[in-house]
Amino acid sequence: MLAAMTTIQSIVRSRRALTGASIGLLAVCAVSLGAAKPQKGIGGLSWMAGSWAGPHDGGVIEEHWMLPSGGAMMGMSRLVVNDRALFFEFLRIEERADGAVVYVAQPRGRCPAVEFTLTAVEVGSATFENPAHDNPRRIRYTLSNDGATLTARTEGVEKGAAAVHETVMHRAALAP
Repeated sequence: MLAAMTTIQSIVRSRRALTGASIGLLAVCAVSLGAAKPQKGIGGLSWMAGSWAGPHDGGVIEEHWMLPSGGAMMGMSRLVVNDRALFFEFLRIEERADGAVVYVAQPRGRCPAVEFTLTAVEVGSATFENPAHDNPRRIRYTLSNDGATLTARTEGVEKGAAAVHETVMHRAALAP
């Protein structure tokens, strides 16, 4: 009889443990299915890291981003048309001491650089703005759900009219 009671108690404990584990698993799944929240600061932009390439203005644009480290992401881009680099840009995204995240662009290596402040961030999407700049005033990066496509959209004013440009890039190798 004592052995039977011990077995029954063991089964009850096992069922409680399984029920507790099931509840824990359900809680994890519920959190996973909920809206993901972006990481704060520059770390929340790590999804941009990598090499990207796509068609642009009759050629191919390449954009390369390093992972965030030391409060900065370093990047560069170039446009190649007919085997000639027609445009290049040095880029960086930096987290400042006050917590602001700033996209710093140096088209053709130009100094001073043009700065755009991060104004919106979601998982897989970031918007940088500089309302005082003509074109672009807004730069938005969006990563596709499968992580294979990065879209860069710029918005601004050119010759008094709205100017919008969108570049779709796919993951690419940095070197063969």
